[in-house]
Amino acid sequence: IYSKRESSKKLIFLDIGSEGGKLQVRIVYKHYHDKDLFEEINSIVKRGDIIEVFGYPCRTKSGELSILCHQINLLSPCLLDLPQTDSLKDKFLRYKQRYLDLLTRPASKNIFLTRAKIISEIRRWFDQNEFVEVETPTLSNHAEGALASPFLTHSKALEADLFLRIAPELYLKQLVVGGLDRVFEIGKQFRNEGVDSTHNPEFTTCEFYEAYADYDKMMDRTESLLKHVIRYVNDGLNLIISVDGGEDTICLDFEKPFRRISIIEEIESKIGRSLPDVNDPNSIPELKRICESVGIELVPPHNNSRLVDALVEHFIEPQCVQPTFIIDFPIITSPLAKKHRTKPGVTERFELYINRMEIANAYSELNDPYEQAKRFEIQKKEQGINATELSDWSQEYVLALKHGLPPTSGCGIGIDRLVMLITNQSSIREVLLFPYVS
Repeated sequence: IYSKRESSKKLIFLDIGSEGGKLQVRIVYKHYHDKDLFEEINSIVKRGDIIEVFGYPCRTKSGELSILCHQINLLSPCLLDLPQTDSLKDKFLRYKQRYLDLLTRPASKNIFLTRAKIISEIRRWFDQNEFVEVETPTLSNHAEGALASPFLTHSKALEADLFLRIAPELYLKQLVVGGLDRVFEIGKQFRNEGVDSTHNPEFTTCEFYEAYADYDKMMDRTESLLKHVIRYVNDGLNLIISVDGGEDTICLDFEKPFRRISIIEEIESKIGRSLPDVNDPNSIPELKRICESVGIELVPPHNNSRLVDALVEHFIEPQCVQPTFIIDFPIITSPLAKKHRTKPGVTERFELYINRMEIANAYSELNDPYEQAKRFEIQKKEQGINATELSDWSQEYVLALKHGLPPTSGCGIGIDRLVMLITNQSSIREVLLFPYVS
C-alpha cells in the first residue's frame, strides 16, 4: 500500500503497487463481503502493508481504472512508518537500508532494473556472436593479471593464504590456449585500493577474449557491443547525460564511429616537441621536467609508466567526452600487450573513454612466452620487487603460452561504470545495491 485515503466512513481508497505497476483500490461498505469486518480492516491496514485484494475492475467517475474490492487479506504488516515517496534524502540511510530506497524512490529502482537489462543485453550480444560464457576462480593462491593490491584471506581447510582475484585475465587466456576460441566472463573483482566516485573495492567487470583477432578487430567488437547495449536500453543511440553531475546536459553520440587518439603523437603535438624514449628508465628525469613544465603535480614513485599516465591524464583524457579510443600505449605501461607491428616502442592496446571516464581496456595479447617472461621481470622492477625469478603463477602462465596461444585480443569492460554512464549517475555507489558504508 502506497497511500490510503478515507473519503467517508463507508468509502476508502488505496493506492497499491507491485512489479512497477500501480492501481487504485475502492473499498465500498455496501460491496464488502463481510460488513462486520469492514471497520476492522479499515482500522488495521495502513501505508506499507502488503495485502491481497479480491474484487472486480471498474472505473471511477473521473475514468481512473480501479478495483472494486469485496475482500482484503493482510499478508504482511508494515510495523514501522514508511518514508514518503522521494523524501529519503540521507545517502547513508539509502545505502544502508536500500529496501527503503527502492520502496520510496522510483528513480533508484529504475537504476537497478536498467542495470539488469544492461547485463542481459551484454549476454545477448555475446550469444549472438558465438562467445562461450565461463567461470574462473575468485579465490586463488596468487593475485595477478593487473597492477593492483589484492585482498588476502585464509583457508582453514587448505591451511593456506588465498587472495581474492583482481582480474580473471590470465585464466581466460589459458582457456583460449585450451581451444575455447571465444570466451567471456561477467563477475566480481576485488582490489584493496582507494575509494572514490568511480572506484569501489568490489566491482563487476566483463572480460572477453577472441582468438585470431587483434586490437583493431577488438575496437570494432567493443564499439559494436556498446552500441548494441545503448540502442536497446536507451531506445536510441543518442544518450543525454548531465555535465559533472550538474543541471547542464550533453548528448553523447554513439551513432558516429568512435574517435581514436594515438598517445605519443597526441602528447607530442600538445608539447610541441618529441618525447624521449618513454620506455627507457634513463628518460625519467626528462619526463619529470615535461610534467612539471605543464603544471602536473607528481606523486611518487616516479617511474616511466606513472609519468606516462600523468601525461595522458593531463593532455588526452579531458578531450574524451564523446566515445573515444585512446590507442597505442607505450610498452612500459602494458606488460601483457603485444608490440605494435609498425610503430616502435608502443603496443597494440587501447582504452575506451566516455564522458572522461575509462570504460574499457583492451589489447592484442602478447603470445611470445619468452617476451612475456621478460615483461614480467621488468614489471617487477618497476614495482620495486626483487625480480631474480618469476612468481609460481607467472611461471605457470608462461608455461601455458609455451603450448601455443593463438593470435588473440581481449577486452575488459567496467560494468558499474557503464551503468553509471547509461543511468546518468555521478557516483558508483548509486549503481551498487549494497555499497560499503561504515
